[in-house]
Amino acid sequence: LETPEIQQDLLQAQASLAEAQSALAQARTSLGFARTTLDRSNTLVTQGLSSQQDLDLKKSAFDTGNNGVRSAEATIRSREATVRRLVELTSFAKVTAPFAGTVTSRTVEVGALVTAGNGAGQAMFKVAEVDTLRVFVSVPQVYAPLVRVGEEAQVKVREYPGRTFPGKITRA
Repeated sequence: LETPEIQQDLLQAQASLAEAQSALAQARTSLGFARTTLDRSNTLVTQGLSSQQDLDLKKSAFDTGNNGVRSAEATIRSREATVRRLVELTSFAKVTAPFAGTVTSRTVEVGALVTAGNGAGQAMFKVAEVDTLRVFVSVPQVYAPLVRVGEEAQVKVREYPGRTFPGKITRA
């Protein structure tokens, strides 16, 4: 199935994630500078060369930078979750039968729009496993004791006159 809206949303989410990662790198750089400035200011205050107010301003800038890093990290986690969700949604674009078989009926046409809940639960395809067929046969009671599991059987059907299909009895 083609999912252009989901593909576009995924590209946008990936770009948004890259933007958030860049913002985190910038926040970490700012935090590193704020840490260096705070350490210098701390040294100057202990030597009596700077005021306590200047140290408080540097501490505030460091705390703000720290909060900026945590916020950027949270944004990245959120954007990563969005990307994972959209990647998982794209996996639904591939329709897979639960068993190997042959498509016997298609209820949607090529190019048709398929949405969740389309047709109130109507199947898009019908698939049949036609390699092995089960044939249920009523056996008259008088012959039932003669039927044994594992014995070979020959099946004839009206639709194919003159043809005989080999079979095996699986239940008696």
